[in-house]
Amino acid sequence: MGHLFVTRGDITKLACDAWLLPGDAAGYVNRAWHGGEDIVGLLENGRLPASLRARLRERRVLRLRAAEAGRPAVWFADTGGTEAHALGWYVEAIDQFVREEHPHTALRRRPLLAIPFIGSGAGGQDHARGGLLEELLPEADKLAGRVEKDVVFAAFDDPSFTAAQAVRRRNPALYWSELGEPLLGRARELADWAATGKLVVFFGAGVSTAAGLPDWPGLINQLASRVGLEEEFGQATDRLLDWAAVIEARFAARAATPAEGERQLRATIADIFRPASRSTLTHTLLASLPVREFVTMNYDQLFEQAAEAARSPVAVLPWQTTKGRERWLLKMHGSIDHHEEIVLTRADYLRYTSTRGALRGLVQALLITRHMLFVGFSLTDDNFYRIADDVRRAVRRDSANQEPFGTALALAPEPLTSALWANDLDIVALAGADDRDRTEAAWLLDVFLDYMLAQATTVSRHLLDPRFTQILTAQEKDLRDAVQALVQRLQEAGIDPAGWPPIEAMLENLGRPHPSQSSTR
Repeated sequence: MGHLFVTRGDITKLACDAWLLPGDAAGYVNRAWHGGEDIVGLLENGRLPASLRARLRERRVLRLRAAEAGRPAVWFADTGGTEAHALGWYVEAIDQFVREEHPHTALRRRPLLAIPFIGSGAGGQDHARGGLLEELLPEADKLAGRVEKDVVFAAFDDPSFTAAQAVRRRNPALYWSELGEPLLGRARELADWAATGKLVVFFGAGVSTAAGLPDWPGLINQLASRVGLEEEFGQATDRLLDWAAVIEARFAARAATPAEGERQLRATIADIFRPASRSTLTHTLLASLPVREFVTMNYDQLFEQAAEAARSPVAVLPWQTTKGRERWLLKMHGSIDHHEEIVLTRADYLRYTSTRGALRGLVQALLITRHMLFVGFSLTDDNFYRIADDVRRAVRRDSANQEPFGTALALAPEPLTSALWANDLDIVALAGADDRDRTEAAWLLDVFLDYMLAQATTVSRHLLDPRFTQILTAQEKDLRDAVQALVQRLQEAGIDPAGWPPIEAMLENLGRPHPSQSSTR
């Protein structure tokens, strides 16, 4: 099977196997794409080289560059049509791209291919984006299933994103057939928490592994090999905090001073994580959710990059202020751009309360006042155990009548974890107990988040945008007409809606066209 995912973001920042660059039959590429690092050296004055332009006479889709270490393949497609072109002509370009041979990494069972909203900018169908979505999305989904490849449709502007989700929500049986009703129901429940501002997301190392980054045992293994302890460490997965202390001591013994050894160790960790520069699909889906508060113990910066690409950046605590930002990310154990503060050893954990007690208190407050969704987090971290236990003792007077404070998405059933967190967490397993394919379970987790994101996207930034009229329901058209009539009456009375903040906010949420919202991608 394959799946069509829809996100809000930039395909050039996604950890995928290949992405599609739109252009025209003469080989020209819109200026909006020229600055991407992936296409540096591939164009000549904003155009394909002459040798490749000659091949466009024979076929619409060409590979510009093969995949390299850490960089996806880049393909070009002639999607520069006119208003006279049939919508199916644009779908044909997607079909040709997806059907090509696309090698993929062992981190995924099937290739992950990323496409922009072709035809919607300079492609000739900007005036009919709604109709183009209705043609493109179902065909791309069916194609993904037939050829067993995953396709990511990344919208670069709010109206296109909310319109794409509206199209898919009308036919969940088509777009999310991989999920049974129990999982669909849990996703809708979480989506409601997100849409109403009551959900906080806590994500762990499992979210970053698809970008080639190590999990906690993998990190300790890499550090052990740096100081000649790989044989002693072997494949051990227990007492990792103590192994970290041993590794720290080895770094200290090799340095001029213990303090210099600690600095070198944490700088080495930053060096291990820094090369990853593309966010995973999971990062992108989470960053597209209407959630304001995120927590992680990860050191990497991939979520921050995904949020930036989704045009909804986060303030990173504790180093940045939340002023001017609607969303924030709390990095509890440090970050590679502040590697001197990385939490690694048991001593770091024991000192956490005295050095970062305010951060623990913030997480405790979130556990009490929000519903917390755990993604890619094993729930075995000692620091988190202490935080959760304080919450248990503070608010769990009668556990039998208490709602769980969170939901954890697990790749498979975990009886011990479920027993340890009974009455505190709902554990949702994406795969069955007999399914040992963790790669496929991780794929199901992304499908689950994709459905959750579609259901949580309740704003209609496309409602007042005439380019999406074709996909509006009868009720939505009535609402649009009523809003437009209100605006006209205000204008006739000489009242500027911008002077009424609630009205201006409503119009913005409903997609009143604004020059800054348009995209030529």
